[in-house]
Order: sequence, then structure tokens, then C-alpha cells
Amino acid sequence: MPFNMIRLATIIALGLHCFNAAAQTPAQFNEHISSIADSLYKKGNQWGAQLNDAYASKTFSKIVAGRKQWETFVNASISELQNMKDATNSKALRMTMLNFLFFEREMISEAMLPIEKLSAADSDHDIQKAIDNLTIYAEKEVAELKKVRGEQEKYAISNGLDAEPAAN
Repeated sequence: MPFNMIRLATIIALGLHCFNAAAQTPAQFNEHISSIADSLYKKGNQWGAQLNDAYASKTFSKIVAGRKQWETFVNASISELQNMKDATNSKALRMTMLNFLFFEREMISEAMLPIEKLSAADSDHDIQKAIDNLTIYAEKEVAELKKVRGEQEKYAISNGLDAEPAAN
């Protein structure tokens, strides 16, 4: 099974690596950045639902698969954006999204993985401490995403696209 997951991750990464910003219009590039954020949002909602179930049953192993999918997507997206050529003033937006993805990677490591290691044998205090840490990261995530949305707005304006104002 691990071989198949590694193989799948490699195929995904190679497929994403082929994405070329130079071949994209500004609208397509902006849409692609939005699709990364949208995918992360969906994965976060799925993982959150799994966490609620895991918390209720104190069976935290239930969240491992969702975290692995999230982590694979984050790593593939980082690889894609790092290897992407900039075009049409896309560098600032690309770098802001990369920083957001690096934050996601940190959140996975520092907030999600510790929760996975919990079990029914852990005290309510230890469980709450891990949840509190996740909450802190979730609040930081909102701030990091606002940076992406703000840069998207600037990118849209500089390229003559309809810009939705960044949420406050």
C-alpha cells in the first residue's frame, strides 16, 4: 500500500509540474490559484468533520487518512508553484500562495499530527491542549488566507480582471 500511495503522489506531482503559467491567461492563472485555495477549503472541511467524529469517540486514528490526502495535495501544490514560470505579473501572487502552502504544511506538522497521536488513554486536558493548539493555527490560517485574497485582488486589478474585494 505505501508503494501505491508514493506512486500516486509522484504522478500527481508530475502532472501538476506540467502546469505552465506562461501558457495561461491572467484569468486562468488567477482561477488556478483560487482552485488551490478551494481544494484546501474542501479538504479542511472534510478533515474537520472527521475530527469531530474522532473527538466524540476518542479514536483519533480516524483523521489520519484525511490528513495524508491534505498533506499530499499541499506538497504537490508547493512543488508545482515552485517550478512554475512567472508570467503577467504573477510572481507576487504565486509567492503569496506558496507562503500560504508552507503555512499549511507547518499547521499539518504542528497542529494536526499531534492530534492524530492522541488516544482514549490521554487525559481530557491533553486532548483539549491539542485542540487549543489547532484553534490557534486555524486563526493564523485565516490571516494567511487573507494575504492570498488581498494579493489576488491586486493581481486582478493589475491585469484588468473583475476583482472581488478581499474579505476582512
